[in-house]
Amino acid sequence: MGIVRLTNVTKNYIHNKHKVCVFNNLDIEVNSGEFLIIKGASGSGKSTLLNIIGTLEKPTSGKVTLFGKDISHGGIHELSELRLRTFGFIYQAFNLIHFLTAFDNVQLPLLLSGHVRSAELERFVHEMLGRVGLAHRARHYPAELSGGEQQRVAIARALVNNPTIVLADEPTGNLDKQTSGEILYLMKQLHGEGSRTFIVATHDDEVVKVGTRIIDLNYLTVGV
Repeated sequence: MGIVRLTNVTKNYIHNKHKVCVFNNLDIEVNSGEFLIIKGASGSGKSTLLNIIGTLEKPTSGKVTLFGKDISHGGIHELSELRLRTFGFIYQAFNLIHFLTAFDNVQLPLLLSGHVRSAELERFVHEMLGRVGLAHRARHYPAELSGGEQQRVAIARALVNNPTIVLADEPTGNLDKQTSGEILYLMKQLHGEGSRTFIVATHDDEVVKVGTRIIDLNYLTVGV
């Protein structure tokens, strides 16, 4: 069953007074519970596509629907609430807040959403850090963690609000081969535990191999 649908989505930018088309009239449907791989060369629009699905960017034209509702042009507060309730984000650069501990980074989405009572916050965060194997590193700062550990914290942060959809942008891009394999295994394990939908943008062939479906933007986009 489709939960996200992009219909005739076009995204343009203006660069040095010239129009740059990232993709043109894109039609994609994302099904509930799949581990969807978005594949494509650098500059093919993978990150932009994830940002549009996650409401961080708006399409130039076309429509994006979530559970049948048009989310293409919602207001700032509406979309912010939608992101907190529905999406979890994992980035190549981890995007942890450097002056917060692992515990506090994971706790942040819960504080922003206000959906968990304060008495339960600590338990929620410790449980999530435990699931990614980092309960013992809860009070360490990002600079005190390895790259793989930082990405585990980022995954815990993405999942702590129990999102319906997890958007991962090159999640193994800054990691060595062994650590990449560990992160990939963790993501697949967490995907298999529930009904979450993972949408993963990558050029890593090992990540591509584990997808339940692959969309190659090289064959879907038209640049001008």
